[in-house]
Amino acid sequence: MALYCLLSLSQPNAAYSSGGWEDAAHLFTVLVIFVCVLGLTYFTTRFVGKYEEKFRNTGNIEVLEISRIANGKFIGLVRIGTRYIAIGITKENLSMLAEISKDDLDLNKDGDKSFKDFIKNPMDFRYFLNRAKDAVSEKKRRKEDDKDEK
Repeated sequence: MALYCLLSLSQPNAAYSSGGWEDAAHLFTVLVIFVCVLGLTYFTTRFVGKYEEKFRNTGNIEVLEISRIANGKFIGLVRIGTRYIAIGITKENLSMLAEISKDDLDLNKDGDKSFKDFIKNPMDFRYFLNRAKDAVSEKKRRKEDDKDEK
């Protein structure tokens, strides 16, 4: 619809429009409606996300970590009450691998920050930038080590 309005402004045709001002008003109306729909979508998504979060974090069950080990295969760490359980996850199956004691886990990772933490404190972008820089330098170092071995 907006594309039609843009085309009609650039190439006025008497059969479809009566003048430039009407077409501009029509384009403005379409843009306002588009912005309103985007705003409604944003607030609806936030509402649904907050509503779903109530059911996700009940207090007794918490997914602590999930790590991909192969295509479509994951290992997850779940806290159920006071027990910590490692689970294997595939498309077809979910199986308990082992129960892990709390002493064997490193639950206080100060070095890892999530995107949610970044949203709370956007000035901490330097942390993410340094992590990316370290990853690139580590990759370069590995390539150089591989070349030296050959």
